[in-house]
Amino acid sequence: MSKTFVAVKGSHLTDAQAQVIGEETAAILDASGSITPRMVVDIASKKNTRLHGFFEWDDAEAADKHRLEQARYLMRSIEVYYTLEQTEEAKPLRALYNVVVDGEDRGYVSLDEVISNEGYREQVIEKAQKEMRGWAGKYRQYKELSPIVEVIDKM
Repeated sequence: MSKTFVAVKGSHLTDAQAQVIGEETAAILDASGSITPRMVVDIASKKNTRLHGFFEWDDAEAADKHRLEQARYLMRSIEVYYTLEQTEEAKPLRALYNVVVDGEDRGYVSLDEVISNEGYREQVIEKAQKEMRGWAGKYRQYKELSPIVEVIDKM
């Protein structure tokens, strides 16, 4: 049986790269029955494998990229409580949002900035809609979730 693998919408992979990754991970699954990130890294560490080029092997550069990812994690991981109306209980909301600032560079801005800046607001809403469509695509096959998927599909 032939399988065609494609890149998930929004990923930085091409469909050709997704095919390579899919074939290699399928081979690991066939051999082991399950797969872990450690297994993938261990196999990719061998220079003659097709997965090798998908990883950064320069330890200094990899460490810097990892620290940047840790910083992104920190910024994605905080909430702020706002009381929107006098009678309402404060609710946790995301404190920082990743948006395009200054035309092409990405950065994090506060919820207050997103609310007051129409361009940032549009970016956040567009991302939310994209995430909902992605969620619907991921769970479309479950009949228990079909009412939610149908609403998302109508958006």
